[in-house]
Amino acid sequence: MPKYFITLVLAVTLSACSTLQNANRQSEAELYQDAVGHLDASRWEQAIDALEEIDSRFPFGPYARNAQLWTVYAYLRQGNEALARTSADRFLRLNPEDEFADYALYLKGLASFQEGFTVVSRFLPGNNYSRDASTLLEAAQDFRRLLREYPDSPYATDARLRLIYTRQRLAEQEIEIASYYVEREAWVAASNRASVVIDNFPSAPAVIDALIIKALAADALGETEVAQRALQTLAENYPQYVENTDQGYGYPNSLTQGGQDWTHRTTFGLFGESGELHQRLLAFTDLRRQDPSLIPEQKLRADVEVRTPGRAAGATETFF
Repeated sequence: MPKYFITLVLAVTLSACSTLQNANRQSEAELYQDAVGHLDASRWEQAIDALEEIDSRFPFGPYARNAQLWTVYAYLRQGNEALARTSADRFLRLNPEDEFADYALYLKGLASFQEGFTVVSRFLPGNNYSRDASTLLEAAQDFRRLLREYPDSPYATDARLRLIYTRQRLAEQEIEIASYYVEREAWVAASNRASVVIDNFPSAPAVIDALIIKALAADALGETEVAQRALQTLAENYPQYVENTDQGYGYPNSLTQGGQDWTHRTTFGLFGESGELHQRLLAFTDLRRQDPSLIPEQKLRADVEVRTPGRAAGATETFF
């Protein structure tokens, strides 16, 4: 029995060595064609292996640059956003003046944009405002750089839309945190978070909530003049969210009117709405987010597909 086992091991080893030798004998063009075939069939892992083989064996060959760029794309489609960003950084470092540098930067921004969305969050409803903000900040930086350095890029329009979307998400996250402080009556902290939105995201719809929270915090701290200034700013930009009273500007009715609902009373506070300020504020935010007049005409889905680069006819593969 040991003799047959040793024979089997030797046969497998020789076969593996033979396969490895065949792979090493492949030319750069053959490896690249294999990689393209894997890409077309969405076999991302095999495509990445072939592309990295080209990069390691033929770093100065005619297909090296394309292999590096396709590697970014393959990692992104595989769902490995961290390696997609790393590969994009490497490509931009090695090819800073490349004609497809804008595409590499666009893919890098997409990787950061997509990283915070889980498989569940892509297909189930939810606001995703609690996702990690660091990747959103990186995406915003990459898209801003793309618009600044390559304003005529074919990816500029999509990058601009994603930048708007990203900034809105960041602003909404700040509102979530500010609302948390309102619930705990930490008025200074709530006011500071509202100021972040007002100062950094003035065009985002979340600035409505920020100005209201700023006014609520000021009233709670006895700073009536500051509260009125915040409501006046809101009235000048979004008059539908301000009530005019004899005493000056007032809060929306949904914030001033409320109380315990029947479910809350009959379940001794276990369920239903208590009518507390922070709950009315959360309800107001939900309604504001559904206001069609504040929703951009062109909206993006978090799980949007990456546009597949086209390949022109010719001896060398290109991306357009």
